[in-house]
Amino acid sequence: MENDRQVSDAEDISLAADLIRLEARFDRLVDTVQALVDELPQRRLRAWTWQDLDPEQYQARVDILSEWIETHLAPRLGSMDQQKLRPCWALHPDVLDDLTALYVAWHDAYRDPQAHRTAAITYRDRWRPSTLHRVGDSLRSCSSGHAKPYRPSRMSD
Repeated sequence: MENDRQVSDAEDISLAADLIRLEARFDRLVDTVQALVDELPQRRLRAWTWQDLDPEQYQARVDILSEWIETHLAPRLGSMDQQKLRPCWALHPDVLDDLTALYVAWHDAYRDPQAHRTAAITYRDRWRPSTLHRVGDSLRSCSSGHAKPYRPSRMSD
């Protein structure tokens, strides 16, 4: 019987040690989650500078914009505005900048849980129409005779 009690005491000590370790891990996990939550406002999507991107980053960002245009922007435009988005849009630096800014405004309005309640209507009434007007102006005279895609040279320090 005394032998059984020693085993039971040893098990109790082992379980207590396991519980202490789990509690410490839980506390670290709580701290990690809190740090991520505190960091969220700083993780908002920001526009990027095309000149600062290497070729792979550049193409990845063009792909992001292309997918967004195809899935979110173009389906919600009238036929006149859709015609402004010519296939060569990604070959024009000013259009890339405008569409990048519009994408960030859309993201802030529709994907940021901390967005102001009027962010969506501001996007629709202010940012989207003015951006599409500039894009249309920029692409209106384009002959689509591009020899190769535009790639900015990296700025040297």
